[in-house]
Amino acid sequence: MQSPFPGMDPFIEARGEWDDFQRKLVGAIGSAIGSLLPEGYLCRIANRVYFESLPEFEGQPRLHDTAARELKYVEWYLDIKRVQDSQRPVVTTIEVLSQQNKWPGRVGWNEYQHKRDYLFCGAANLVEMDLIRGGVRPPMKENLPDSPYYILVFRKEQSPLASVYPAYSTVRLPVVPIPLLAGDSDMVLELQPLVDDVFQKSRYHRDMHYEKTIPNLRPDEQELLQKYLERM
Repeated sequence: MQSPFPGMDPFIEARGEWDDFQRKLVGAIGSAIGSLLPEGYLCRIANRVYFESLPEFEGQPRLHDTAARELKYVEWYLDIKRVQDSQRPVVTTIEVLSQQNKWPGRVGWNEYQHKRDYLFCGAANLVEMDLIRGGVRPPMKENLPDSPYYILVFRKEQSPLASVYPAYSTVRLPVVPIPLLAGDSDMVLELQPLVDDVFQKSRYHRDMHYEKTIPNLRPDEQELLQKYLERM
């Protein structure tokens, strides 16, 4: 069954399915890009691993086992590399933000900010997809669009400038340009079909409980959802 939202379904995040969805979406994007890349490029899934300390609360027994006080996180992203170069340098990184990436002060935030700053210095292109509402958006010198979601495309040749595309739940997600090396044409990523395919194959509709509202829905989202429920 399809989502009632033609764009990004906010219930995926609200119902605690984001980690599962994010991993599957990264894989789907990688498969789509890999089949369309021009000769001389390849796309690979990569990951970063880090540990977050568990918060200790007053009255809670103190844990002495270090492993028991930390959670391991593995975050998946995509690297597009140049094949002709023996070092296979990263040309473009594609990130679908996790909830940890939007939690200031946590290891996941710091790890991503270090990588982001490095890329913004001109190390490689970056495509950053923020498809979750919770948390704090990564900092930019200028305000990001007043939309629930956004997609940022940074080209190292145009540093420090970047293009930002607003994204919504009530309209289809934007088509995303994927920059390669200067002189090569952008790839065009149709994101919405991939999001829809992951949603349907994962059968998320079984756990969305659309009849039970979630906080911070926009009026247009509430209206769309109400029409969907009336058709059920």
